[in-house]
Amino acid sequence: MVNKNKALLKKFEGYVKSQARRYAGNPSEIEDFEQIGRIAIWQKLEKEPSAHISHVLSSSKYAMINYINKGKAQKRKPREKIISIDTLFESNRGVSDRNKEIIFEKDLIVFMKESLREKFGKRYYEGIKELDFPKKTIRRIFRAAIEEIAEIGIEDVPSKVTYNFFKKMKLDWPLWVFYDNSPASAIMDIYKNKFVPWQFPRVPAGYWKGKVGTRRTRQALEWFCKKKNIKSEKDCREIRCDDFGEEGLRGMLHAKFQNSPYLALKSVFPNLNLKDKKYIKNYFDTREKKMIAVTDYLVEIGIGDISDMTPEELYDTDFKTKIKTPELRKKFSGLMKQYKGSSYLLFKDLFPNQILPWSIYSPYGWRGNYQEGAKDAVKWLFEKYLQIPIEEIPSYATLEFFKKIGFWGLLTNKKIGFNSSPYLAINNAYPGLFDKKDFDRHRKTRNIEFILNESRRNIKKNSIK
Repeated sequence: MVNKNKALLKKFEGYVKSQARRYAGNPSEIEDFEQIGRIAIWQKLEKEPSAHISHVLSSSKYAMINYINKGKAQKRKPREKIISIDTLFESNRGVSDRNKEIIFEKDLIVFMKESLREKFGKRYYEGIKELDFPKKTIRRIFRAAIEEIAEIGIEDVPSKVTYNFFKKMKLDWPLWVFYDNSPASAIMDIYKNKFVPWQFPRVPAGYWKGKVGTRRTRQALEWFCKKKNIKSEKDCREIRCDDFGEEGLRGMLHAKFQNSPYLALKSVFPNLNLKDKKYIKNYFDTREKKMIAVTDYLVEIGIGDISDMTPEELYDTDFKTKIKTPELRKKFSGLMKQYKGSSYLLFKDLFPNQILPWSIYSPYGWRGNYQEGAKDAVKWLFEKYLQIPIEEIPSYATLEFFKKIGFWGLLTNKKIGFNSSPYLAINNAYPGLFDKKDFDRHRKTRNIEFILNESRRNIKKNSIK
């Protein structure tokens, strides 16, 4: 049953994260809301294994809402007898000191559960859920296991506190629930600013991906250059793949720079150049060389490596306006000839998971059924990029909105036939769902800048893992 619940909880992870982003008051609270949602789903599945999926998801949503409401009530009138996590651990400190070996041998998780039951009652997870910051409990438990029970020194934590350590301690389940099975994530959370992630045998899953991964890559490269005393383009000449490997950054080099030290260092030193910069004849005979050259170009124009971005993250880089087809034809004449001079065909071939027909100004992506393509574009815009509830679409879909979002051509293209009408575009995507009156010019509309900023924040948060 436990394994089944774990699998279901993993299946609902996307929903939990989206709800956490929605209800968290600020970015620092998102992880705590995620834990509240996961715990609520786990409890529901333990109590009702055959519960309908809608009821399971609702339990997560309403747990977050209840948490918010209780927080508001607490601000109006503080609760009496507030339970402190410090009290929980202080009351058991003597037991822990006297019986470390007994606890270790018998089962640390049993001790943990009994302590929680004593303080919070039978449904102890509900007690954890009501704390201001649920992760504090797990942090204290993990730290006690590392320092008090296993007596691991701080310098040995990255090498000794592995997944097998948590499994031996019977703490693998909370590691999975709170840290996605990542010992590095757990340790970085417990010991703030003590370690860098690449000091561990493995960085957390997805660590180098997306916009957040790009920011982490910059931080890692700054750290690497400082460690290797690289201060100029001249100092880059002798750096090889092995140098990155010695510092735990070979995975980053592979994930972000196609195993090319040149591309990695060029992101720090933009004036760094390859000797064969002019690209000799037949240079682009392999996909790897195409990728290196095009990624080099993307770094030059300030976009960076896009190979692990989502289409939403890519759109947020202003990729659509920064990619200039005439410039590409001049810079990569031989390469562009392979793709009929089309920047869309070039990028679609090299980055098929990132490029959508509307990612670049090009007719190639729209050939065929124009209205079907417009339908896909509008649904992607509202549902995936902006994540606007469908019933709220009329309050956003104005002419100004389509102009600012970069979809003006979709309304004005004669082959599509919307005649600059937001209603026709929306009705094409959601036939019969709205009335033309819903798009009256005097209707109350939402601020476009607000929703764009909100969307960018959501995309940034969602790309961490």
